[in-house]
Amino acid sequence: MSGLDAQSGVRCSYLPDELSEYETEREEIFMTICIQGDVCGIAFSSFNGVLKYVPDFQTTQSTKEISSVILDVNPSLIIATETVLAKLEEVISNHNSKTFVIPNSSTNLDACLQRVGLIKLPYAPAFVDEGENATFIMSLLPNDVPLTIRAIGALLDYLAKQLSPVENFPNRHCVNILDIQLHMRKSYTYIDSATLVRLQIFDSSIQDPVSNGGNAKAAQCTSDVTLFGYLNSCSSSLGSRRLAKWLRLPLRDHEELQRRLQAVEFLSTSANRSLHGSLVRSIKRVSNIQRVLSKMHTSGASPNEWKMLLQTMHSVNEIVDACRPHPELNASFGSMEGVDSPRQVLVTLLEKIVDTIDISSTSSHKRFIVKQGYQSWLDEWKQIYRCLPDILSRLAEHELNRLRGYVDACGLIYFPLVGYLLQIPSSQASEELHQLGLQYIFTNGDLTYYRTETTQELDRRYGDVMYAILDAETSIMHELQEEILKSAKPLLQLLDYVTELDCLCALATAASKMNGVRPRIVPGNSIRIKRGRHILYEALHPNYRTNSFASPGENGSVTLITGPNASGKTMYIKQVPTSND
Repeated sequence: MSGLDAQSGVRCSYLPDELSEYETEREEIFMTICIQGDVCGIAFSSFNGVLKYVPDFQTTQSTKEISSVILDVNPSLIIATETVLAKLEEVISNHNSKTFVIPNSSTNLDACLQRVGLIKLPYAPAFVDEGENATFIMSLLPNDVPLTIRAIGALLDYLAKQLSPVENFPNRHCVNILDIQLHMRKSYTYIDSATLVRLQIFDSSIQDPVSNGGNAKAAQCTSDVTLFGYLNSCSSSLGSRRLAKWLRLPLRDHEELQRRLQAVEFLSTSANRSLHGSLVRSIKRVSNIQRVLSKMHTSGASPNEWKMLLQTMHSVNEIVDACRPHPELNASFGSMEGVDSPRQVLVTLLEKIVDTIDISSTSSHKRFIVKQGYQSWLDEWKQIYRCLPDILSRLAEHELNRLRGYVDACGLIYFPLVGYLLQIPSSQASEELHQLGLQYIFTNGDLTYYRTETTQELDRRYGDVMYAILDAETSIMHELQEEILKSAKPLLQLLDYVTELDCLCALATAASKMNGVRPRIVPGNSIRIKRGRHILYEALHPNYRTNSFASPGENGSVTLITGPNASGKTMYIKQVPTSND
C-alpha cells in the first residue's frame, strides 16, 4: 500500500539541521595548468559547476605570472603532467596546494576538444546534434587558445573520473557545468605569508582563514587579534572568503580601489546607517545558491534547498532594490535595468517560483509540492485524493450491506499498480462469494483480497490518483528547474555582486567602529600619515598614542627606525602599513 508521501521527485540529501554545515563547508577548487614553451593555459573549477579559464598567456622563466594566478585562485589541488609540475615545483612550494599528476594523454588536444564539445550548458539553445553544441561551446572561448583548451579538457577528465570512477561508465566524460567564465588576471601586490602573519593581518591559518566553520562568527573566534578578525563582520562565508582574499592580495587597480572606498565611505556615514543595517540583514539570508543550482542540474535539490533558493532570491531582490538609487553601491555591477538585465531576470524568475511552489508544504512533506491554483486539473486530483478516505468508507459500508450474511467486516484498499481491492478476513472467505461477483486476487496472512464491480468503477474513475499527482508535480518541478538553470548566469552574477557588497558592509562597519578616515590614494610611492592609529593595538590598549609618518619620497624608499629596547619600534613599523588616519 502507498500514501502520497511514499515516493518523491525530490531527493532530500540534507536534513534541516545539517544545512548550515553543508552551506559553510570549504569549497574545493581544482586547477589544471598546461605549459608549452613559454605559453601557459589555466582552467579551474569545483564540483559546484562553474568552470573558469585563463586564456593562453606568455610566461617568463620565473613563472611569476603563473604564481600570481595560483595566489589569486588559491586552489586546493593543482593538476598537471609530471613535466609541468617539475617546472612549477618552486612556485607550488610557496602555496598550500596539493598536486596530482596526470598522464600526457589527458592533455591531448583532440581528446580535450572532444571533452569540451560535450559540455551541456543549461542556457544553451536546443541543438539537433552534438556538432552544433560543440560549435556553441567553442564560441564562448577565445580563438586560438590551444593550451586553454587542453587545460579545460584535462580538468573535465579529472572531474569526470572523480564523479564516475568506474571505467567505461555511461556519461563518463560528461560533467555538469552551469557556466563558463573568463577569469581576468588582475594586478596585485604580493605579500608573503610570513609578512601577513607578522603584521597580524592573519594568523597561521592564512591559506583559508574561514575554513573552521566557514562563517564570520567562527572566523572571528579564531582571529580576534588579527586585522582580518577585526574587519570580518561579513554575514556569509562567501563574503568572508572574498574579504580574506582582498587582504591577502592587495589590489593595485586605482579605479577599483576608489570605487570600494567610495562605497565604504557612503555606507559608514550616519545618514546611511539605516540602509547599511537593512543590507546586512538581507545579506544574512543569502546562501551559496551555486551549490543548489549544481544539484538542480541533476534533479537532486532537496526541499530545504528549494526553500534556501527562494529565500536567497527574495533577499537578493531586496538588496538590489535598496541599492538601485545609489550609484555608489552599484557602480561595479553596471546597469541593472532593461529587459535582459540580471535584476529583471531575477524578478521574473522569482514570480514564477512563488506562483508554482508551495514552499510551506514542500518543507513539511519533504518533497516538491505545487501551489494550489497553479493548475486547475492538479487541484481537482488533490481534492479527489483528500476525499478518497470518505469515499472509500461509504463504498465499503455499501459493500458490507450487500454481503451481509456472508461477511461481517470488509474494507476498500488501494494497491499501487494493482488498483482498488475489497479486503475481507480470510476466515470468512468462501466459494459463495464468487457467486456474488467477487473475483479472488490473492491472500496475505489473515486477509483475502477480491475485485468487484465497485473496485473496477473506482479504478476507472480515480485510477492511480496518488501517483498521478506525484508524476505531475515531478514534471512541473523539472520544468521549473530548467527555467531556473537557463538563468544561472545572471543569478550567479547577482550572487557575486551581493558577496562583494557583504565585504563592503563589513569594512563600513569597521570604519564606523574605529571612526576611520578615508585615505587619499596618490600616484608614486609616497606615504603621508597624520596621527595614524593601529586599530588592533588601539582596541587592546585604551591609552594607545597616535603616530604620524612621512616616507622619504625623493630621498629614497627606506626608513630607518632607531630607539632603545621596548620603545615601540616594532609596533610603529607594524602600524605604518595597517594604520588608520
